[in-house]
Amino acid sequence: WHGDDAQEVWTEFEPAEMDRVHGDQNWITRCLHPKGKIGFLPEKHILSYKYHIQKGSKPAAVTVFHGEPKVTQLSRRDPLRVAWES
Repeated sequence: WHGDDAQEVWTEFEPAEMDRVHGDQNWITRCLHPKGKIGFLPEKHILSYKYHIQKGSKPAAVTVFHGEPKVTQLSRRDPLRVAWES
């Protein structure tokens, strides 16, 4: 975003929001997405390593590592780790 386009992320925030959303990224999304200030990649372009790749899906344009395993726990020859380290 540019300049003050997203100021409501700060001005509308109340600490109690963290009890209602799962982390700061969800708060930012809740503030900006309905107003058309951010967009998302199509879901088919983003996959979870834990929930998709380990269960047989081919890596997507964006492969998310959350929780375990970390990308650094993959074999040094794993194509995703090789790409990450390059």
